Amino acid sequence: MNKLLLTLAASVLAGAASHAADLPVRKGPPVVPVVVVPAPIWTGAFIGGSIGGAFGGNPGNEISGKNLYCIDTFCTSPTTPVSVVSGASSQSNSFVGGPQIGYNYQMSPDFVMGGVLDFMWLNRSGSSSYSDSSTGRSWTETRSFTDSFKQSWLATARLRVGPTFDQFWLYATGGVALGDLKSSSSSTTIWTSNGGPLVAASGFGSTSGAAWGWTIGAGGEYKFSPNLSLFAEYLYYSLDKSYDVTVATNPAVTGTTTSATYRVKAQGDGHLIKLGLNYAFWTY
Repeated sequence: MNKLLLTLAASVLAGAASHAADLPVRKGPPVVPVVVVPAPIWTGAFIGGSIGGAFGGNPGNEISGKNLYCIDTFCTSPTTPVSVVSGASSQSNSFVGGPQIGYNYQMSPDFVMGGVLDFMWLNRSGSSSYSDSSTGRSWTETRSFTDSFKQSWLATARLRVGPTFDQFWLYATGGVALGDLKSSSSSTTIWTSNGGPLVAASGFGSTSGAAWGWTIGAGGEYKFSPNLSLFAEYLYYSLDKSYDVTVATNPAVTGTTTSATYRVKAQGDGHLIKLGLNYAFWTY
């Protein structure tokens, strides 16, 4: 009897197992792979500062139309008039430094666009002079020209765009520039005889104030902490403003009343190399 019961139990269990194997397997919801999107580590506002140097370019005064050499009729063989005079001869290289502020937006994991406003103190200046003379009758006529140029600050408003490589951003940059330009120019003609030197003609002009221009360059920035980043940047800038100088004869000496005008373009341009530190108002 016991053997019979055991045999029946085994048969029932085997049948149940066979039936369970034939049942369909119930599946769960599909597994969706998790895509990790990098945090936008460059998006947000920042403030910083930089130091560096300004060099090269052609800062100074460009002179055009200065054909004022022969005032008296005896001067029959004047030298060639000065057409261009560059005024920055001694201090065209300069230290630069100042603050900046801006905002960046990380458009994708590997591309960033931003804007920056910066201000820099600098000291670029120079002066030049030119003279020649001719003799006729009992007079010697000496014609001289002097000019000076100075620039003490520069500001830019620029876009910065370029690819990112994790914590490194490589960008191109460009925008508008604003800086101060101070320029002066003078021209004097002296007649010399036994009676001593006499001013036969003279003129002076100057300008001072802000001038608009443009700037373009490139740079790279490395984020070494959630809030701090180092950057290196190259910029070329150019700005200018113009004025006229009128040279008039001295009728008490020459017996005539005549005048002539030449154009002066004060130009500030050059290359900037800057190294700086930015503090970002966000973390990742």
